Amino acid sequence: MLLVRKPYHLLLVFAVLLAVVSLAGTNNKIDIHLQGTYYLFDIVFMIRAIAMFLLLLWLLYMFTYKFLFSGILTLLHIVITIATAVIVSSVLLWKSKTYTPLTDIDMLYANIRRTIFVVQLFIAAIMLTQILFFINLFAGIIKRVN
Repeated sequence: MLLVRKPYHLLLVFAVLLAVVSLAGTNNKIDIHLQGTYYLFDIVFMIRAIAMFLLLLWLLYMFTYKFLFSGILTLLHIVITIATAVIVSSVLLWKSKTYTPLTDIDMLYANIRRTIFVVQLFIAAIMLTQILFFINLFAGIIKRVN
């Protein structure tokens, strides 16, 4: 019943779940090639960063929930954020199981370009979703002021 009245507690639930998954994590790494530079990340670190991001959003909701404009916008923001976080974490875990270091020949083929496109797509989804939170917050503050 608490999740119906305050759905932002789902962020805490999924943050804890991702933190538990990261504790059982592997020692695998993933490399991301962006604009001529290789970034090498530990999978466990990435999943913990996603969990901390969800925890930060939960804290923001704890302090700003009474100022928000619409419950539907809140639910939409939470669902899209959690879905994106779970998809990104799943892709990271899947890629870590099939990890092979990139070579220069791989850079010429379209599979790297597709991976970069998917990364950019998820970054755009996350950013647009967070903009939705701030629109909801500012509309609620304006409504309370007037």
